[in-house]
Amino acid sequence: MKNIFRPSEIPALSTPVTSSNIRNARNHPAVSLGRCTPFQLFESTGVSPNGTVCIIGNPARGIGTAKALIRRSRKPFLFLGTATDCNSAFASLDPEWTISSAQETLPRGNGAIYFNKPYTSYMEICEYIEGWAQDHFIIMHLGSGLQTGAELMNILNAAGQVLLFCESVPQSLRSSDMRTMTPLEFMKQMHYLLVFSSGVETGELIQLLPKYQYERVTNTTGVNTFKSKSFFLPFHSHHGHGLSANQSRTLEFNKNVFEMDDLQRIFGAGYMLVYNAGQNAVFVAQLI
Repeated sequence: MKNIFRPSEIPALSTPVTSSNIRNARNHPAVSLGRCTPFQLFESTGVSPNGTVCIIGNPARGIGTAKALIRRSRKPFLFLGTATDCNSAFASLDPEWTISSAQETLPRGNGAIYFNKPYTSYMEICEYIEGWAQDHFIIMHLGSGLQTGAELMNILNAAGQVLLFCESVPQSLRSSDMRTMTPLEFMKQMHYLLVFSSGVETGELIQLLPKYQYERVTNTTGVNTFKSKSFFLPFHSHHGHGLSANQSRTLEFNKNVFEMDDLQRIFGAGYMLVYNAGQNAVFVAQLI
C-alpha cells in the first residue's frame, strides 16, 4: 500500500528532517498488508477461531468476512437481526430456515431469527444464546433494533467466537437504570475489530488504538536587514540582509497511531483497519 499512513506533520522531502520522517515511519505501529482475501487477513492479523469479532461500518463490506468465518467455524450459522434484515446484505447468507422470535430449541442447519419486536427480546437472547452458541456460529446485527449490554457481552465473550455487525456503535448499546456501556468500553471488550468506516465513535476508536514515540520537528526561518554608514564616507550608506534558520526537535511519547483525518483518508481510499486487542496490533488492508 502506498504511504497510506505516512506521518503528515513532516514533509517527506523537506531537508534536513527527512531522517526524522523515516524514523517516525519506522516507529509507526500500523502494518500495511495491501490487498488480501479474508483468510489471508485472518492469518496475517492473528484472528484466531476464538474471541469476539466486531465489524464496524457498512455490513455489505463485511459479508465476505462473515462467510469466511462461518466456513472456518465448521458450524451452521445463526443470524440474529430484525425484519428489515430480510432484504439487506445479510440476505446473501441464505439461511435455510427463519423464525421471528427466540426459542430455546432451534431447527438444524443455517438459520436466522428476524425479531419482530427486537426491543423486547434482550432478556430472551441473554437466556438462550449460550445454548445456541454450542451448535451454531452466532452472527448479530446490532443497531437496527437489537442492542447489547454488559450482561450479554459477558455471555458472548465466553461463547467461543461470535461475530457482531455495527453500523454505529452508540446505537448498538443498551441503556438501563443500572448500567450504561460506553462505546469505548464496548470496543475494549472486542478481541478483534474490523473497521470499514467510523462515525460518532471515531474519537473512542482513536483512544483505543496503540500509541507510539514520535519525533516532532519545528523549523523556523528569519530574514534580517541592516543599514549602516561609513565613518570616512558619512553620506554613503551600506545596506545588507541575512537569512537565519533554526530547528527544534521534541519527542512525543503518546502519539496516536491515527488521527481523525488519517482515518478519513484510509477509509475513503477503500481500505479497512484491523485491531487485534490481544497483540495490541493494528493493520491496514484492502479486501479482495
